[in-house]
Amino acid sequence: VIWTDESSFKIGKKSHQVLVWRRVGEKFNEDCIESTFQSGQSSMMIWGCFQGLKMGPMVILPKGCQNAQSFINNVYKPNQDNIPILMEDGAAVHRSRLAQGWR
Repeated sequence: VIWTDESSFKIGKKSHQVLVWRRVGEKFNEDCIESTFQSGQSSMMIWGCFQGLKMGPMVILPKGCQNAQSFINNVYKPNQDNIPILMEDGAAVHRSRLAQGWR
């Protein structure tokens, strides 16, 4: 039996708030600002597994498209020779007819 799970990780966010002291008129002075893109963070979804003391493959799942077909293409198919019996949680992509039929 191989135990599996997915987890989402946030990366790139600064762990502290930056305080800037500036004088009147320095609002957009480059020395007084720190640029970020939106929140400054992004996330990634990772699937992994283990069996006893052995670690299985770790798969970084593609961003934005996590449905049953994507899960089959990115997790099941590339690892089909290494996964005899899966123990999964009740996530929708695992319960789908497509995923159950493929296994």
